[in-house]
Parts: sequence; C-alpha cells; structure tokens
Amino acid sequence: MKKTVAVLLALCLMLTAALALAEEAYHFTFRGGVEWDMSSAAVQEIEGAPAADGHQDERYSTCKYTGVKISKFNGVLVYVFREDVLKVIGYQIPDAADADFSYLESALAQVYGEPGEADTARLAAALNETTGIEYTAEDFTNAHSWQLADGTTVDLVMEQGAMVIYYISPNYSDIYNVQGL
Repeated sequence: MKKTVAVLLALCLMLTAALALAEEAYHFTFRGGVEWDMSSAAVQEIEGAPAADGHQDERYSTCKYTGVKISKFNGVLVYVFREDVLKVIGYQIPDAADADFSYLESALAQVYGEPGEADTARLAAALNETTGIEYTAEDFTNAHSWQLADGTTVDLVMEQGAMVIYYISPNYSDIYNVQGL
C-alpha cells in the first residue's frame, strides 16, 4: 500500500512538473513564424512578400497586407512596429454583421478558450502609445479578450463598423506611464 501511494505521489509530481514546463514553453507565433519584437524586414520575409502598403514616421511604422484570409472572411492585416520592433498585430474585417462577430468569437474561442471581457482602456492606451492616434475605450464595442500563456493579449472588438482582432505583445511595457507609482 505504501509503495502504491509513493508511486502515485511521484506520478503526480512528475505530471505537475511537466505541465509547468509546457506552460513556460508556450511562445506565441503568428502566420508561420512571425514573433514579437521582430523587425519589419523579418516580418515581410516570413510573409513572403513586401507589404502592399504601410506607414512610417518617427513614432511608428506599419506593414499592411490586403485581401488576407481570416477564418472565413477577407480582410486587412496590419503589423505595427515601434522603433522597428513588432508590438501590435491587427486584423480588420470591414462591414461586419452581428452574426459574423459571433462566428469569429466562436472561432477564436476554439483556438484560445473562453474569452473574458476586454480591457478597452488598455487597448486604447496601447494603440495611442504605438501610433499617437487618439483612441478611447469607447471606440471599441462588443469587446472580448483572451490572455495567452506567454502574456500576449488577443482582443476581438467592433470598431467603426468593422470587426478587428488585435494581438498585443506581452513585451509592451510602456503602455502606461508608471513613473512614481
């Protein structure tokens, strides 16, 4: 009996250790190898084509791909870089209907699990800091969020009549000014 208990205890400890290692090992990758903190050139190389469109100024730059297949939808994929370091990824699906939103939410839940309520103030702050464009929490409706094991945040929102999926880097530490707090 003591041997059985000892064996079961050892198995439980091994399983716990294996699960902890598996969780630590999770590393977000996107579309065949894009990873956080990559440069614009590295992302375009993985995409296999130069960006069709983009933006560049002293604050941020983007690589934009149109006609991208997102689940069963066609949309726009935008990679957002700050100082040529990937910080935000966005999929925009224009002219979305409520049924489309429900479908995409279910598809994301199948991949990432059940969503929580999105922190739209944090999302607005991340986009403000990245782009300098003034977003507010009220710009986003029907907001749902997934927190991935590596700290990546996935937000599904409605924004100006479009469905948008935002992926926010866990390495994005300058969203809020925390000096003196």
